[in-house]
Amino acid sequence: MKHKICNIVKNKKALIIFSIFVIIISSIIAYVYVYPKANGDALFDQSSILKDRWISLEKDKIVSNEYSFSSDNSKLSAIVLVIQNLDNQQNGIVKATIYDKNHSVLATEKITISQNEQSLDFKVELSEKKNEEQVIIELENISENQNIKTRIADSEDINSVNLAYRIYSTMPSFIIYFMIILLAIVDLIVILGFYFIFIKKISIERIFLIIALLCGVCYTLLFTPGTIPDESTHIRNTLGYSSILLSKGTNEDIVIRECEQFVGDTQPSVKTLNTYRNMLLENQDSNKYIKTGEILSSDFSVISYLPGILTVTICRLLSVGGILTIYLARFSNFVLYLLSAYFAIKKIPICKNALFTLSLLPMVIHQTISLSYDTIILSAAWLVIGYGFYFVYGDTEIKKKDICIYIIASCILVTQKTGIYFVLNLIPLLINKNRIKERKERIILKLVLTFPWIITMFGLPIITNNNRIKKSVSNANVIAWANKEGYSMSYFLSNKLEAVMLFLRTIVKKFDHYIFTTLGQYLGSLNLILSRKIFVGWLVTIFAACFKNYDDKKDISMVHKILYILAFFAVCGATMLAMAFAFTPVGWPTIEGVQGRYFLPVLILLIVIVRNKKIILKRQWNDYFILWVILLQGITIINIMGQILIV
Repeated sequence: MKHKICNIVKNKKALIIFSIFVIIISSIIAYVYVYPKANGDALFDQSSILKDRWISLEKDKIVSNEYSFSSDNSKLSAIVLVIQNLDNQQNGIVKATIYDKNHSVLATEKITISQNEQSLDFKVELSEKKNEEQVIIELENISENQNIKTRIADSEDINSVNLAYRIYSTMPSFIIYFMIILLAIVDLIVILGFYFIFIKKISIERIFLIIALLCGVCYTLLFTPGTIPDESTHIRNTLGYSSILLSKGTNEDIVIRECEQFVGDTQPSVKTLNTYRNMLLENQDSNKYIKTGEILSSDFSVISYLPGILTVTICRLLSVGGILTIYLARFSNFVLYLLSAYFAIKKIPICKNALFTLSLLPMVIHQTISLSYDTIILSAAWLVIGYGFYFVYGDTEIKKKDICIYIIASCILVTQKTGIYFVLNLIPLLINKNRIKERKERIILKLVLTFPWIITMFGLPIITNNNRIKKSVSNANVIAWANKEGYSMSYFLSNKLEAVMLFLRTIVKKFDHYIFTTLGQYLGSLNLILSRKIFVGWLVTIFAACFKNYDDKKDISMVHKILYILAFFAVCGATMLAMAFAFTPVGWPTIEGVQGRYFLPVLILLIVIVRNKKIILKRQWNDYFILWVILLQGITIINIMGQILIV
């Protein structure tokens, strides 16, 4: 009894000391890294720029535009224009002047632009800052150089001239409190990690459930709807399917509630945070349905959005506000992922640390807090891997419940991304006599685990009349962004050497990009770039996660490792081939559109290669490793906060 009391006192003291240490360190980081950024300027608005359009700035000819600034929690602080000098012999001088509505000068700046300068930001700062201001922006070339140009914004009228600008304001007043809340959650994540690992000593899957939930809250707060890749399309599809369920719309015209008109800004920034904060505070809950003119994408199935569809439908029936509905739908997606990953980590008999680490990767959390179909893919993939490895490497009796869960997950997985991840469903074929002695019983189990997803994979396209694969392989297609013909299988078969060189060039030029987009260095719509050093840490960590530990000593045979690696590269190759068909014009030097997140579901098949008989982590070092993964996620969240503040 006395010994037990001493342990409690000792543990309590250790927790208090660790908590104080974490709070002090996070306070220092906040003061040095976050606070200076939170007191700088914030992006308030920017003109639409999809096409790279420029106009000449002739000497003494003024180009001007008006802009109306209004904000309840920030003040106009600066305006940034973009200029270039294509002259390779002489510099140029450009002058910008900002007037108010009474034509009084608010600011004037001159800048010298060097020769052969392709793009230069010209920032004009205002000394007197106001919450509301009607300004006139004038730009003129005051040098003899006639090769000075300025960038202009998109316009349906090709003859119209609208300056491409970025409007900056003082940091909105809520940001400081917002960042304090996020830092407090990060502290809580690290402290709880220490508590659960070293004091409570709970299972790794329970640690994951709590830590991942808090990480998901942070990512949800930082990444507003629409900032995740293609999420605007996924949100519209989710809302559209819910409308059909409520008999409010059709596949040909997505119908949504008036209050569900979200802002599809793809750049994570203070601007998007401020916009959604205001929308949530307004909490509009109109039950009036409007047509969007958008068509439900045929590339996705109802299964891809099922949690979101059900949540949106319930919210609509309860008259929940439109933007809050979208956030709740996102959260329901994330809850599905949490539960799937929890059961996968719990069931997998080997590589628990690896699945735990992969489940907490920044890119994984980033995708699963959205309405992207990646949530369904990763949830199903984790269950297939967890239960598949259990069937092959486990020691306990296989129950009917395990078989049912695996069948459901494997069938769902092959309905996503044209079934490209079906190789994960082949894992149970590696069941050998060491696992199940009776040959007949072993064959029956393999058939039971295999036939359902094979029938689903080939039967569903017939039932739904979905022949996308056939079209991609056989017919020429036009790539929308380039307005040119894309690659096809027939083209590759006729030009084999060119096809091989295309793949080789892509791998050489984009290998680095694929690695770090897989891990999550590029978040948002690949436009929020985080520290490379942090993700080198993640890269080392995911491989180290596959080492054996005190509770995980089972070997993976070399034959199995080779098969897993071949399966991984097969998926990578098929993914690149699919994007060559769907996103790359003929003659393009590299395959476009491939993102590292496409490789996440099969990444564990690659990292198992480092598992060996010599390196076995003792319990203490294994505990430190788990804490390191949690700490690395906390560091990543702080890095995200800092980067969003300076966009």
